[in-house]
Amino acid sequence: MIALVYQDVLGARFTLMDRTGIQGDLREPSFRSLTEPKDGNWEVTHIENGVKYTLDPRKVMFSSGNVDERMGIVDILDKGPKPPRIKVIGGKEVIIDMFAGIGYFTLPISLKCNVSKIYSIEKNPISYYYLERNIRSNNISGKVVPIHGDNRKVGPDEKADRIIMGYVGGTIDFIPRSLEFASKYGCIIHLHDTIKIEEGPLGYHKRVQRICHEQGYRSELLSWRMVKSYAPRIDHVVLDILIIPEDDVKV
Repeated sequence: MIALVYQDVLGARFTLMDRTGIQGDLREPSFRSLTEPKDGNWEVTHIENGVKYTLDPRKVMFSSGNVDERMGIVDILDKGPKPPRIKVIGGKEVIIDMFAGIGYFTLPISLKCNVSKIYSIEKNPISYYYLERNIRSNNISGKVVPIHGDNRKVGPDEKADRIIMGYVGGTIDFIPRSLEFASKYGCIIHLHDTIKIEEGPLGYHKRVQRICHEQGYRSELLSWRMVKSYAPRIDHVVLDILIIPEDDVKV
């Protein structure tokens, strides 16, 4: 059996076959079990650049193709443009991770960046369970506040200097909600989505600008990068966007 050979070569405990990819609002994977773990334990702990991610891969997603972006966000926070409030009055950033999952971006940011607080919102109850576990196992409980629920209905009272929107497939629809989370000075948003090649990041950002303008904000595209090819003529792209209230002074 090919699965057994594959498993033996890699030293794996079990083998899964991806059937339909990630599905639905809860970002649930669909796998067929080809071989099972002898001890009945389906959990794995993946260590990436010193960050420990524990999960059951049958039940929650983990994209190995996003590794550069998971660690790249750390460099952006350290070396890239600072959010408006930090530029004006200094201090440490408050961050909201709107689609935290098991801590894909929350964990590396909290471990490697000098931030004040990260509020990590997750709707999927299984992903949230592993988010809480990963917070504890990485010893970052004092810096990260997990919040269970739909980010359209729940969120912190404290406003954000930076917002992570690590979701694809209609992420732009959550822009109005992200603006409700933004500091009165404005914020930087890292917006992931799937973008048709014909539209491209610049065309996509024009749509973001229209939404922001309707909500009383202006939007400036700081940078963008392709994470990976998602489907034929569709890319997974992340846009780094500066959001500032339209009636505010330039900072």
